[in-house]
Amino acid sequence: MKIGLYFGSFNPIHEGHIFVAQKALETGIDKLFLVVSPQSPFKPLSELASFNDRLSMAKITIKSHNLDDKVEAVDWEEYMYPSYTAHTLQKDVPVLRENEVTIFMGLDNFLTLDKWKEPDYILENYYIHIIPRGEINEVKNLIRDKISFLKENVTVNIKGITYSQIEHTIDISATEIRNRIRNNEKIGNIIDNKVLEYIKNNKLYK
Repeated sequence: MKIGLYFGSFNPIHEGHIFVAQKALETGIDKLFLVVSPQSPFKPLSELASFNDRLSMAKITIKSHNLDDKVEAVDWEEYMYPSYTAHTLQKDVPVLRENEVTIFMGLDNFLTLDKWKEPDYILENYYIHIIPRGEINEVKNLIRDKISFLKENVTVNIKGITYSQIEHTIDISATEIRNRIRNNEKIGNIIDNKVLEYIKNNKLYK
């Protein structure tokens, strides 16, 4: 079976994340796991909702979009502070050992991949697929330049790096969503209504 991993804080999960999930499924994987991160090493904890709240919101959104047969939010990184992708991949999770695994990420994450914890391990053992935002020709050049840099600077054979060619993307910032909630501004359709209700009921991002 071919599975995909999509790591993120999902703070909160929004339509941009669902767009990436749907594009990931279009690559031919059988199942996508949304790996909720307790803390990114590159982000502060100050505005982070609790792990359980973010996991719950991810599950609500997946179900609301009728994706629960193909997409699952998982707690593999719970209690990992900070969380490192390489360490998660080395955990004793049977689905990671028994299947072909592709890690899906945005362009920003890919461009900093060499600064991650144990990037050689990730590149040698897992496929990487980039789902970018922005003008495609510019994106292509950035990806190609980064692939060339990685090939010249890592000491392992890279398993495989591919990317989606996307003309239209959903450009949404979780920071913007949190700010709108804090200021009691309209959110619109960039976040699932049931998630917005969850946020209000649990007084998140205030």
